[in-house]
Amino acid sequence: MSASCSVIAAWILLAGADVAAAADSVRALMECHQDLLAAKYAALKCDRLPLNDAANLASCQSQQREVQKRVDAATARAASCDPDLIHAATLYDRLRILATGGDVSAQRCFITGQFGVSDTSVEFAESELRQDQREQYPALARHFIDDAFRRGDWRVVRWLSATRFYAVDGLLTKAYPFGEHHSETTYRMEYLLMLGSQSDSDGRDARQVVEPWKANQALSARQRAESEAWAHRMYDRHFKNSQDTGTEMCGEN
Repeated sequence: MSASCSVIAAWILLAGADVAAAADSVRALMECHQDLLAAKYAALKCDRLPLNDAANLASCQSQQREVQKRVDAATARAASCDPDLIHAATLYDRLRILATGGDVSAQRCFITGQFGVSDTSVEFAESELRQDQREQYPALARHFIDDAFRRGDWRVVRWLSATRFYAVDGLLTKAYPFGEHHSETTYRMEYLLMLGSQSDSDGRDARQVVEPWKANQALSARQRAESEAWAHRMYDRHFKNSQDTGTEMCGEN
């Protein structure tokens, strides 16, 4: 990892690391994973920066004390964690067991396909999944997505309404194509959100998104009609009386 990535990683790994693990086992698993990575990697190493990079060197030195405090706190918390949870593959297996056992929070977390650091500028050996996990994920995630639709889970609809796409979303696209290159999915999700007076993944009122899409050449009239019919069916069957008011995909029921 480059010196500049080390500086970036310190803050990525420690974002939210001051929050104690909740009783929710899914949140505890996620926080143990992040704390273990933080304890191993997150300390700023200002001496690795080029001496002629005065701006970054000064910034690094000004952050050193605060980052070290957070690293020490993460290290203390990680002491009670299963050390194997530093590996994304272990996190995957633990979430899969909970999810297949019916834990809805674990199912949502599994759907995201993000079993490690969510920033693609930082790579750790521990963030790799096994090949069998990569092959297993799409069918299992699609199963959980279908279950989420049947229970009227607005959080999953909102997640799939996103148009922005990052490398960490690569697993999920194999289970349910979405993002900027899958306009039909976006329109379906936005239309369903509109029917339920919900906001989308960017916090926008879905009604403000749907109307311009009707003039958008990305979809044909037939595609729009089919998407709208799908959304109406889903809303009438599963979402009309949904009591889901949560916002988090991981760690909150």
